[in-house]
Amino acid sequence: MKTILITGSSSGYGLETARYFLSKGWNVIATMRKPREDLLPRSPLLRVLPLDVTDDKSIEAAIAAAGPIDVLVNNAGLGVVGAFEATPMPHIRKVFETNTFGVMAMCQAVLGHHRQRNLQCDPRSFPAGRRIYRQQAGHRRFHRFAGARTRALRHPGQAG
Repeated sequence: MKTILITGSSSGYGLETARYFLSKGWNVIATMRKPREDLLPRSPLLRVLPLDVTDDKSIEAAIAAAGPIDVLVNNAGLGVVGAFEATPMPHIRKVFETNTFGVMAMCQAVLGHHRQRNLQCDPRSFPAGRRIYRQQAGHRRFHRFAGARTRALRHPGQAG
């Protein structure tokens, strides 16, 4: 039985992804900064773990607790709503730390284990859409950058 680890499972796409894979009989590791057992149906196939993708020790602890992982879904993220020029730089840095470096840190943590187990490494990123609204321009830029980095992992050593 395959095991999937999903970051940012407390709401939105992450929560729905966890529900979907549970319904398909997968072992699901739903991670959240503040774990809540009441969000998903009780199941022997489900584990809810704490994870902050911006904290190396939190990542190490979650990966160790998870055991072998077959699929990683990088869903954790912060949004930027409003005019980009009005968004404070500390918030932009926090978004970039979570949405970009958090994705990279999780990929690094999981890919090493995949290679040890001779699993195919094919991280993917699926953009939410091509239409960019001015109020979301900063948020989309972060996701596009993260997506480009994960696609580059499919072809190590080549320019992405």
